[in-house]
Amino acid sequence: MGRVLSLLISLLLLACSTARAPVPLPSAEHGAITITVFPNPIVATKIGETSYEFPFDVVLHETGGHPVSVIRVSADVYIFGGNLKIANETYDAQRINRLGYGTTVPAGGELHYRFRPRQSVSDERLFGGVTAELLVDAVDETGSPAVARTRVTVTK
Repeated sequence: MGRVLSLLISLLLLACSTARAPVPLPSAEHGAITITVFPNPIVATKIGETSYEFPFDVVLHETGGHPVSVIRVSADVYIFGGNLKIANETYDAQRINRLGYGTTVPAGGELHYRFRPRQSVSDERLFGGVTAELLVDAVDETGSPAVARTRVTVTK
């Protein structure tokens, strides 16, 4: 019961945040990030005859005790158990800024991005076995890379 309550509180905090004040962490040598995607699975919403929207949120957490700057967030979409790439979407720092989001994750803090990519899907049977790999490339203030990657499923 305690784990369920803890999970629910975590999800509520993720859903309500856009950026958080830094939480002091023990100082590590370099910045580091983790990535959380919500919802998982990502649910495709039909918006036209063959057009779908794939809304999802990405929460980046800085875990190394140093601020990091996001260079890009990208998503690769695969079918057939991850064997065939069918789509790619990349958001560089400038595109993220144009969407109204920041690209600096404070030490111990987080950023919350909401994405709504659209894609044409000619055959709905392709939704069986769809996965997406999200990759976040960032650097800390010393220029050291900070990379986070996660895989999610996509459903209709």
